[in-house]
Amino acid sequence: MSNVTAVLNAPFGPFAIPEETYKKLVQLPKIQFIWGDKRDQSYSDVKLSKYAAELINGYGSNAVLKLGEVPGMSGTTHSAFADVNNEKVADVLDDLLKENGSDG
Repeated sequence: MSNVTAVLNAPFGPFAIPEETYKKLVQLPKIQFIWGDKRDQSYSDVKLSKYAAELINGYGSNAVLKLGEVPGMSGTTHSAFADVNNEKVADVLDDLLKENGSDG
């Protein structure tokens, strides 16, 4: 069995995921990583998100990184749902689900 492995100079890792498990993830119609406007591209977890999106897209899925570009969201200091504006973050996720017919 082969693995999909991501190695970066981050506090955690390397990550090895069985390829069959990974292929289940990339079957999702769209995946988005959201970071607020208080993080820049040099932040290690943003780099990991960007790399993960590239890996996912390499398997034919549609992953995007949103870095401080979400209308109506400013002052976000952390990852999704870990800040005071988590209702706005939930609205962004809800929009993604609606766009892809996954909102039940």
